[in-house]
Amino acid sequence: MRTRIRLFRPLAGLLAVLIPGALRAASTEPFVLPPPPAESSARYRAEEFEYQGSTTGADAEVFLRGNVELRESTWTLRADELRLDMNRRWAEARGGFEIDDGLTVLRGESGSFDLEEHTGSVAEVRAEYPPWRIWASTGTLDAAGKGHFRRAVFTSCSAAPPHYHFRSSRLHLKPKKWMTATHVRFYVGKVPLFYSPFLWKSLRPKKVLHTRVIPGYDRRNGGWLRTNTMFSISPVLYGKIFLDYYTAQGFGAGSELEYHPSEDGRGALYGYRVREQHNGDERWTVLGSHYQSFGSSWAVQGRLQAQSDPEVNNHYLRSNAFRVTTELVNGAALLRRTA
Repeated sequence: MRTRIRLFRPLAGLLAVLIPGALRAASTEPFVLPPPPAESSARYRAEEFEYQGSTTGADAEVFLRGNVELRESTWTLRADELRLDMNRRWAEARGGFEIDDGLTVLRGESGSFDLEEHTGSVAEVRAEYPPWRIWASTGTLDAAGKGHFRRAVFTSCSAAPPHYHFRSSRLHLKPKKWMTATHVRFYVGKVPLFYSPFLWKSLRPKKVLHTRVIPGYDRRNGGWLRTNTMFSISPVLYGKIFLDYYTAQGFGAGSELEYHPSEDGRGALYGYRVREQHNGDERWTVLGSHYQSFGSSWAVQGRLQAQSDPEVNNHYLRSNAFRVTTELVNGAALLRRTA
C-alpha cells in the first residue's frame, strides 16, 4: 500500500513526524525495519512538502517546492524544486538551483546528486572557483571534490562581459590545487589569439615554484626549449631560474634574483651562460643594479654590466634591452637631493 501526503507550512514539520507513525500502526503489512541512518543527516526546509511511499518508508520519496534549502554534511543545495529518494539518498533538482560546498559554487537548470558519495552532475552549468568563473554545457563533481566540464568557457576576469576568456572541449579542476584543459582557444573580446592542445595552471594560493616551458626555433640555435622557473623566498626576495636546451648549441643556464626590502632600497642580479657545443666557445652575460636611499637627502646607486662578447644577448636573450652591446656601462654614484 502506497501513501501520498501533501503538506504546507506551518503544519508540515509536525505532521511529517506524526502521520507516518500513525499509518504504520494502522497498516496490515509486515513492518520492515528501515536501514540504519547514514553518518550525516540531511536537513531541509521548503514552502511545500510532499511525501510519497509505502507506510513502512522503504520506498519513500520527498518532494520539496519553493525556496528549497537542503543541508547535508559540507553541501548546501538551494533550488526551486527538489525530489529526494530517501532510500538511495539521491536528490534531483529542477528549475534554477545552486550548490555550495565551501570551495565551489555550481549553478544550473537541472542536476542530480548522490548525497552519500558527494557526487553529482549538472546541465547548463555555471561554476565559481574564485577568481575563476566557468560556463559549460555539462559539469560533474566527483567524490574527491574535482570538477569536470564539457564545452567550457572560463575566465579570471571579473568584468561583465569579461575582457578575455578561454574556450576548451574539456576542463578539469581541483579547487586550490590545479586546473587542466584540452583544445584551448584564447580570446580577447571576440577575437581569437592563440590555440593550445593542452593547458595546465596551478591554483595554489601560495606557490613556491612556478615553471613555464617555451618551445621555439631559429636558424642559429635550431630548435630550442626554454624553461623559466619563478620562485619566492620571501615577499621581498624572489627570482627566476633559467634552464634551456638548444639543438645546435647545447644547454644554457642562468638565474635572476630581485630584492625589494622597502621603498628605500631595491636591486637585482642576473646571469646566463652557454657553452656552445659546435665550437666550444663559452658565452655569458652578467647584469646587476642597486639603489639605496638614506633619509630624504642621500642615496647611492650602482650598475654592473659584463659579458663575453657584444652579440651574446642577441643570440640567446632577445628580450634583453641591450641586445647588441659594443660598450659596457658600469658605474656607481652618491646622490644628494637639494630641492
